[in-house]
Amino acid sequence: MKNIQVKLGAIYRAKVSGNLVDLKVDKVRPRKYDGKFNGWFCLNLKTGRTVVVRSAARFKFEIPQPPEPQPTNWPPDFKSRAAGEREEE
Repeated sequence: MKNIQVKLGAIYRAKVSGNLVDLKVDKVRPRKYDGKFNGWFCLNLKTGRTVVVRSAARFKFEIPQPPEPQPTNWPPDFKSRAAGEREEE
């Protein structure tokens, strides 16, 4: 991968200590003395530890996220109707 392809908040499969693990990219890591780009702070989803990734080449591919559930247009009293209560007509 290249630096411009990495998105904050995305989950990637990456090589860490010789193992392929899932990492969530949290934020950009600036250099201490001039503030320029120096990698990413990532969360290892297997161990819960913070990992520093300094090269985009360690990211193998992005893991697709399931889509957000869409709100339904059910009537507000749908749950009471589903529970067996009948509407009096």
